[in-house]
Amino acid sequence: MHSGKNTNMNVLAAARALNQRAAQQEWYHFCDPTLAFSDPIYERLLTLWRSKAGTRAMPAKSEITPRDLKDFLRDIVIVQRIAENPSNYIWRLIGTRLAEITGHHTGKTVEESAPPELASRVLAPFFGNSIFVWASLITTFLAAFSTGSFIGAVVSAKPIVNQGRIVAGLMVASSATLLFNSLWSYVVCDWLDLRIENLLAKLITTCVVLYFVPVMSFSSITPVCIAYYDHREKSAGHSAGLLNGVSTLGNIIGVLVVAFVLIPTFGTHALLHVWWISSAAIQILLWFVLFTPSLQVSASSVSPLSDR
Repeated sequence: MHSGKNTNMNVLAAARALNQRAAQQEWYHFCDPTLAFSDPIYERLLTLWRSKAGTRAMPAKSEITPRDLKDFLRDIVIVQRIAENPSNYIWRLIGTRLAEITGHHTGKTVEESAPPELASRVLAPFFGNSIFVWASLITTFLAAFSTGSFIGAVVSAKPIVNQGRIVAGLMVASSATLLFNSLWSYVVCDWLDLRIENLLAKLITTCVVLYFVPVMSFSSITPVCIAYYDHREKSAGHSAGLLNGVSTLGNIIGVLVVAFVLIPTFGTHALLHVWWISSAAIQILLWFVLFTPSLQVSASSVSPLSDR
């Protein structure tokens, strides 16, 4: 009896904490531990559950059949955890009424039902796929793009030796951050989700921690590449247009390949590892192209435009 009383108190405390958080973050639901349902259909479902359970805490899975649930199936969602550390869940059942809102994802993992972009799939199991998630991601990426462009503009004006050192540091920072993401991004999401109450604050913080440094570092290299190409070709407009065009085309191809080939084939966890390894390899090759002495001598041998 003492154990049952403690369990009941724990349920009440958990419900109270959940409802306080729901009120603070303006969620559209709350938990009523007294089970005083406003819709009679839930009373019928509870009666069915209790009749199957008897004196036990809950019935066995085999004791409740789809026929028993036929009057409730359209409003039921069943989720099963299939992995831990990091946790992963699969949609076992999504009722037709709910599917009209969420889409048909029965049989998929929560991760697979998220939009195809890799960054959003990392956040989805913890924060969902709402407009607030996308706003936080877009804001973080745009801020990183802007910061990286300013940094790249400053770096491209420095002597070539200093450029090489600074760009090497930025490349190491981006690769290290991507490696961190591939190993601990889910741990970071879980840790911040439990410790920051405000939804906007936790989303922005998570996006900045995971994505600001690598995106900023990548963006800072673009002005350096433009300066390098302009030094060889003597045409700033041609250099900027060509690099921006190639970059945008690469983004389009990357999104399509990731969405329709890589994620369905390998999953998000494997791609996070591929992401940092491939980016590190590409950056190393790019550094040698930009700062190999023989290539710099070849570029400097071309007479400046003002001397022509």
